[in-house]
Amino acid sequence: MSNRHDIAVLGALDDEGLLGDDDDLQGDEDLEGMDVPLLGDGQVPLLGARRRKKSIGPWHYWPLGFPTQIFTNVSGTALVSTSAPFVAFKGKRLSIDIARTGATATGLITMTQLLVGQANQLPNANVIGAGTFAPNAVATRLDLAWCPSAVGITIALATSVAPGAGDSIAVQPTLLGISRVRPR
Repeated sequence: MSNRHDIAVLGALDDEGLLGDDDDLQGDEDLEGMDVPLLGDGQVPLLGARRRKKSIGPWHYWPLGFPTQIFTNVSGTALVSTSAPFVAFKGKRLSIDIARTGATATGLITMTQLLVGQANQLPNANVIGAGTFAPNAVATRLDLAWCPSAVGITIALATSVAPGAGDSIAVQPTLLGISRVRPR
């Protein structure tokens, strides 16, 4: 004889097979009709197996590289980097590497726009510091719109101060995302 108790499956996967926020946890409604035996001390055991929600086929993870943009004394203070994936692609995490050369390469680097095709993916017109997307940043998950193959994803960058003569700031964005197409 067993008793049913309200339990939650921790570590559940979302539609893309990625760990998500608290709303991605599976509650007892997914366990309807299951009997869960009590342990000797009356506690409910933790279910260790992960459940995957129904989806259409497997997801594959891709890094999407962008051209390196270099701020110099003659480049201006705004540059744009665009990359077009070869497959339908959904961006999930942006990483921005910044390399500074010279004593005058001190300007704040910001992202002013993030476009999938012509659709802006930012919730307002305010800029975002590129440090938010540093390679070692945490909790920077994105949920960009699907980008059809051969359509550009554009990252607009700016610096608060252009470097002096001979100095530079190199900015290298990379977007990690998913596709249903297997990498070759």
